Amino acid sequence: MKEGDLLFFKGNSFQSKLINSLNNEYKFSHVGMIVICPITKQKYVWETGGKIPNNSLCFVSKDSIIKTSHLIILEDLLTFYDGTIYYCKLKNKKINTEILWKYIANNIGKPYPNFMHIIQNKLHYIIPFSGFFSNKSNSNCSSLIVETLEKLNIIKLNEDDYDPRTLVPGELYKNLYQKKIIHSYKKLLK
Repeated sequence: MKEGDLLFFKGNSFQSKLINSLNNEYKFSHVGMIVICPITKQKYVWETGGKIPNNSLCFVSKDSIIKTSHLIILEDLLTFYDGTIYYCKLKNKKINTEILWKYIANNIGKPYPNFMHIIQNKLHYIIPFSGFFSNKSNSNCSSLIVETLEKLNIIKLNEDDYDPRTLVPGELYKNLYQKKIIHSYKKLLK
């Protein structure tokens, strides 16, 4: 696995299945990005949300982990995660490590809403006149990855393609794959 490659998740929890139901074709409930510490070469996942094991090293307070962007050791996540994880390589894209780690340093601990905000924002687009469901300032795990890829000049942020209020992991996968930014996914064996 290389830095910048993406992991897509299909979880077994109630929350994951609810998010899966919002996806059209690809039933992913979560997404994260592989990052590699330039000093120790330790592999981490850059993500927001989720649970982490008690003994895992994580670079924000464990009390705020579900609500913020954070890094978690890849091996711990692979061992702990209840569900299936899929790996997608970036196509012919060189990651600027300096820009990536500056972006992470400036955004680690950034608040992101829980899964209910994704559902509320999705309902706004499904049910006419449901404006009370919409919160345009919210984003989610997919938004974090889109923002990171944009900062790395891998994609151009275009709300027609990447609306942060309603983007779910399955739609992100489909969009990146159709634009030939990533290869098709492969199931990771635990």
